[in-house]
Amino acid sequence: MLDRIWKTNEFLLGQNLIFDLRFISKEYIQLNLSEPVFPKYLDTKHMGNSLVKEGKLKSSSMDNRCKELDIKFKGNAHDALTDCQRTVTMWEMLQKYTPQQFFTHKEPYDPEHLTVKEVENIVYIFFKMNLSSKQSFLAALIMDHPEHFIRISKVIGEDGMSAIARA
Repeated sequence: MLDRIWKTNEFLLGQNLIFDLRFISKEYIQLNLSEPVFPKYLDTKHMGNSLVKEGKLKSSSMDNRCKELDIKFKGNAHDALTDCQRTVTMWEMLQKYTPQQFFTHKEPYDPEHLTVKEVENIVYIFFKMNLSSKQSFLAALIMDHPEHFIRISKVIGEDGMSAIARA
């Protein structure tokens, strides 16, 4: 049933949709099914963040934007049907002010994702730290954001990581 949705729709629309796509993908894998091929998608969180950065909105969270933009809805927030209605209404408003940018499951909009520039800045600061601070930073990074640790450790390099581990 879901495969039909992925194959018959030109695109998906959602708020922070990568969270849902990753969840669905993991469920497919746990059920020993082939990982789904999702259509491209639009993300209202990305659209909202663009306006937050421009100072036109205060928050990119759906709840806060609904209050800020006076979007009325029936039902309870975070109920599936109500959230679908809020997302479509939000998209209709936001597309007037932001360009539509499509993302894919393989190249997602991910608010937790670090850009290349952000990784470079972290590594620059990292190299200015003393050894004890570097070890604490890496330990916290492994615990809280292992996906970021992998990217940052690649930039630091094997020799740099080995030197920190030996100390």
